[in-house]
Amino acid sequence: MIDAVTGAIENRTVGKQQDPTGARLAPLKQRTKDRKARLGLDPRILIETHEMLGFEQIRGEVVITSNTASMTAGLDDETRLKVEYAHEGSPNRAKREFMDLGNDGEKAQDEWADETIDQSVADAYSA
Repeated sequence: MIDAVTGAIENRTVGKQQDPTGARLAPLKQRTKDRKARLGLDPRILIETHEMLGFEQIRGEVVITSNTASMTAGLDDETRLKVEYAHEGSPNRAKREFMDLGNDGEKAQDEWADETIDQSVADAYSA
């Protein structure tokens, strides 16, 4: 389930350039666009090295118990600070929230649950 949600967050943010509500991410300032072009960096919003929004970094630290599952973005303090900065923004930088299930994450979670239940029922009947 965590992987399904992680994939949905990565696809929505990196691929579609949308926040959890489906709105476009706040646009980059022209000087940021110019800097990215000058340095040959990925022009997409929240993407420079793709480290912060790589699958493993989004998945981050995972805690699973018998009735809950949680994930905290980032495998290290540097990445967690980048995520926090993206979410909070600053006086000179727009907020760009992305670490939330959103509709696509909820859909991925529901699909995973449905497939798991269907397989469990099929396994029970064939046992």
